[in-house]
Amino acid sequence: MRYPSSCLNLSAGKQKIQIGNVSPFDVICDWRGWMTIQQRIDGGISFDRNWENYAFGFGDLEGDFWLGLDKLHQITNSTRQELQIFVRYSFNTSFYEYDNFKIASADEFYELKSLGNHKSKINYTQLQENTKFSTYDRNLGESLERCAEDGDGGWWYGKDCGKNLNSPYRQIRTTTGIQAKFVSMRIRPYTEKN
Repeated sequence: MRYPSSCLNLSAGKQKIQIGNVSPFDVICDWRGWMTIQQRIDGGISFDRNWENYAFGFGDLEGDFWLGLDKLHQITNSTRQELQIFVRYSFNTSFYEYDNFKIASADEFYELKSLGNHKSKINYTQLQENTKFSTYDRNLGESLERCAEDGDGGWWYGKDCGKNLNSPYRQIRTTTGIQAKFVSMRIRPYTEKN
């Protein structure tokens, strides 16, 4: 049986997709064709994980999880993808959207090759193109600080650590210190209509 390659035209909830000749895998589909690739609901699991965990994914699709860099590479290299970052605080919700999200292969350390143009009013500055992914056991960030080694979670670290969406759950905050209640990263195939 052949499965769809994205969440477009699939109902919300747990679905199975397939990219090329790779074995099908489960994903969470959301409204308007978005596929959730990272989610933080309650801090139930630590995102301070090793390279292998980030490469192949971890967590529970119905709770806190990371889909996996290997799958992200396959998806973002099969067709152009939009990225949406969604952060809910107790008093508001923030969306950050980019129109060309692309991740390199493991041989290139899952480098963040492209974000494209940001479609939201504010650019989420903790994502920087041409940065390699880092974990505590494979620190490839540009910063002189050892971001991933200091327990900040795996991420595409640029010149400074900052806070990222994989930081310890209680540390994901606004610049004024308001803690996030829910965080997710979602992708979907890019179309002019989106």
